[in-house]
Amino acid sequence: MSAHRTGTAVLAGVVATLIYFGTAEFIARAMGEASAPALILGQALIPLLPTVLIKSAIALFGTQDKLALIITIIAGGAGLGALIGWIGARRRGLALVLLIGVGLLPAVLTLTTGSAVTSTLPSLGGVAAGTAVFLILLRIADATTSTAIDAGLPDDGPSAGGLGEPAPPDRRAFFGLAAGLSVVGIAAVAAGQSAAALARSAAGTVTKLVLPRPAASVPAIPAGAELAVAGLTPLVTANEDFYRIDTALIPPSIDSETWQLRIHGRVEQEVTITMAELLDLPLEEHYVSLACVSNEVGGDLVGNAKWLGYPIRELLARAQPKNGADMVLSGSDDGFTASTPLEVLTGRHCWPWG
Repeated sequence: MSAHRTGTAVLAGVVATLIYFGTAEFIARAMGEASAPALILGQALIPLLPTVLIKSAIALFGTQDKLALIITIIAGGAGLGALIGWIGARRRGLALVLLIGVGLLPAVLTLTTGSAVTSTLPSLGGVAAGTAVFLILLRIADATTSTAIDAGLPDDGPSAGGLGEPAPPDRRAFFGLAAGLSVVGIAAVAAGQSAAALARSAAGTVTKLVLPRPAASVPAIPAGAELAVAGLTPLVTANEDFYRIDTALIPPSIDSETWQLRIHGRVEQEVTITMAELLDLPLEEHYVSLACVSNEVGGDLVGNAKWLGYPIRELLARAQPKNGADMVLSGSDDGFTASTPLEVLTGRHCWPWG
């Protein structure tokens, strides 16, 4: 097996992988769904990673940790594509089976989460495009090798001829096409940016919500409360400066028109309230400080802001928890859960959101 044939097959595998991710990202962005393979793989990988590795990534990359994970997944995919290409130089049929099988893995993971079949379209489209590119590049590589052999030239160097002699057109076509397709794949991934696009979509949905006037306004901050100390953060954190840490790689996008809060379980009366119903309640304003559980002493994952909401103790009073109920298990749209002692939520300043 010549070095040239192996090298071109390896390159074909890498390019096919980039086209796979790029095509899938483009389709997912067009569909407006969190179904791009890189996101699906990342979401499945996070629970399997050791806690120490996750904390190290957060410490190293900060809020860019998820972007670093996506880049790592794509780079790892390219490495796997190179291995499949190496196998393809020897056993093309096996390489195709591996390429298609690995490419379909995100689609299988998507279906196991109960998502619609249409959510597999990005992966399927990526597999089709990646496989086609792989076969086309291998065919051109075969023609390149045949051209060199027919001409009596070596087929394992950067030039098919001797020193200073031009390479056969087929070889130039192969490397030119491979380079062009690589740029297209990388550009499609960068342009898609599913994670960033979904985050903007989620934020856009929230910002369209018009909040009513509070029934109980918070008193104004007394004059002189702010201290003119260099480096000291303000009493009220600006929205753009408030910390944000997502527990999921794919941020949930909530439609306020369909959102519901359901209180059920060990209660006398199950309660379900819509966003419209919630906004019709006598809402209260309060200054509340929030801190991330990962925040260290002196860290910046903490902020204080004016919040508008309805005391959750009043909603719990509607539900009438039964004797023996000692905590509330809260669940988010992305499957994250957290438990809170019932006695804490029946205090004076508790809200239906954090």
